[in-house]
Amino acid sequence: MAEYQPGVCNIGGREQQKRYFLGAAGFTSAGVLVILSYFDYLTSSLGFLLPVLLFVGFNGFIQGRLKFCAGYGFSGKQNSDDSGPEKTPEDSRHRDRLEALRIQLYSLFGAVLVYRLLSIYLL
Repeated sequence: MAEYQPGVCNIGGREQQKRYFLGAAGFTSAGVLVILSYFDYLTSSLGFLLPVLLFVGFNGFIQGRLKFCAGYGFSGKQNSDDSGPEKTPEDSRHRDRLEALRIQLYSLFGAVLVYRLLSIYLL
């Protein structure tokens, strides 16, 4: 069982597994889109979904790995004992928001980088 630490850990094992599942779903869906696009089975109007799915994939895996939910961080909550979301102390919310923002920026950077590489070499 993980213990809440401001800006470091705000989710427990069950919540962590949910983030990993979300990341896997995002990357799997992105992979299917790339394959469909490569073989011209996908209309170009659905191409905007690829960076979104890549973002979801990166976001899920980063949150799972860091044991930190960005949504909880932004909203001032934590669920480190998997019993349900609880409010965090007021003095720790700034650190939680900074960590949540960092996760979002890393996810965005990863999604843009992979999308750019895919668009150069495959799409």
